[in-house]
Amino acid sequence: MGRREIAKRVGRIQQPLLWETEYVAAEQNLETIGFFSARYTRPSLREEKNLSKIVALSDGRHIEIVPAAKYGFPNAEDLDYYRAFLKICDEQAEFVAIHENGRLIYHPRLPSPIGFSTRELIAKAGKVKNGRGHTAVRTWIERMNSTTIHGALFNAKLRKYDVRIGLEPLFRQYVHVGRPMSDGEPAAQNYVWLASWFLDNYYHLYARRIDLKFHHSLSHAISKTLYPLLDTGWYAAGGGPYTKRYEDLCTVLGIKAYKQVSKARYQLDPSNEELLTSEFVGRYDYPVGENGEWTGNVRWWPGPKWLYDQEAKQRQRRGEEPALLPTTAPEPQHDGVGGSSQMVLPLLIEQRVAGDPSAYAPCVVNFYDRVGQKRPSREKVQMGVSVVQNLIEEQHYTLGEIEYSLDWIVRNVSTRFNGRVQSLGILPHVIGEALQEKTHSERKRERRREQEREQDQEHEAEVQKQVAKLAELPSETLDHLRAEAIKNLLGRGFQRQFLLENLVRSEMARMFDRGVEV
Repeated sequence: MGRREIAKRVGRIQQPLLWETEYVAAEQNLETIGFFSARYTRPSLREEKNLSKIVALSDGRHIEIVPAAKYGFPNAEDLDYYRAFLKICDEQAEFVAIHENGRLIYHPRLPSPIGFSTRELIAKAGKVKNGRGHTAVRTWIERMNSTTIHGALFNAKLRKYDVRIGLEPLFRQYVHVGRPMSDGEPAAQNYVWLASWFLDNYYHLYARRIDLKFHHSLSHAISKTLYPLLDTGWYAAGGGPYTKRYEDLCTVLGIKAYKQVSKARYQLDPSNEELLTSEFVGRYDYPVGENGEWTGNVRWWPGPKWLYDQEAKQRQRRGEEPALLPTTAPEPQHDGVGGSSQMVLPLLIEQRVAGDPSAYAPCVVNFYDRVGQKRPSREKVQMGVSVVQNLIEEQHYTLGEIEYSLDWIVRNVSTRFNGRVQSLGILPHVIGEALQEKTHSERKRERRREQEREQDQEHEAEVQKQVAKLAELPSETLDHLRAEAIKNLLGRGFQRQFLLENLVRSEMARMFDRGVEV
């Protein structure tokens, strides 16, 4: 599907109820690193070839998912419960109004701990309430407490990648319903204490909107795990096609990789077709090279459902959908245990502060020109402007920091990005590293300037000593030494009109120090 066709289809998607949606805020790290494997079966780690899963990301980072031997890797069933848990977070978030640079921004703060009933989680996950479900929820809580992430995750509080934060599991502590709390009383529901990095990222709006109803409508495990990957990929590509190496895709999804395209199609096509039927995917293929052989890649184009979600973001940004401020929701049911009114979490990714986005377009167009894309599409430029606007108006980077980071990407295209950058969407993932390098370079320059100042001071002190010695010489000797110093300076190319007194005195001192006969 061509760019013009995409634009036309966006224009046609105007009915606000074309899809019944239920957006929830999803922390972005967990959406892109392959934390949840694309399968419902769960072989034991003894049956697994690898005791951990290492995922190579497009920005050069390597993430290792390390499960506990007792529980195994998180899979699609865990993803179902995690999506339901995000809805619970959405309902329990309280909002804090923060004045930042004269603007009012609402930050969602999650309670600690978060309490929920087993039946509530099962219902929100779209599953049947039975004995197996209760056991699955207990095991899911324990699995989220025992699986760790090794590698650099984005820390929205510090605005950079941090290798420390993933070492704390998603649930750093838990208490099952009926088990004793710290005060000795039995817990009326399940309680989990979220990792600090998750709480910080949620508070600082490092989240993407995920349609919970759409997730529930999918039946294949690969479809459910592909959904956020494609969403992120198309966003980074500015609405263009998203291409992924099949082997890398299998690593992220935690599924077996095949050499033959026929087996790869047999493995992926049921899920691709499900996404195609649901109109989230517009088209997909397995590209072949000039020799007619499969290139080892899979490619997807966005469909009307994805385009509708992007238009929904624009409608909310323009104020055509419910406001972003928190609203009171009905009291949640906790198996007969009363609760207080909760706050409905708005779509975090869409919180914007009023500004003029057209002011950011020149740096976006200039960036694409420098990476060889002389005529980027209007949609690609608009997507780039949205990225820059988010960084400046929500994450409070300066335009100078944005421009420096874009320049850093251009300078490092060949060494860091395999010689090619497709979209400005990579900026949020590397801006922390770029600015860290900038700070390091500035510190090195400042150290060099300080060393040069110290050397100049030492030289000046030495010159003053020699000048003091010159003052003790007879006037005839000084006159002769001055004439020789001027002669030397003229011979070295200095113009007579620039022979200032300090320069002449310095040359006189140098000659006297070297023992020139006077």
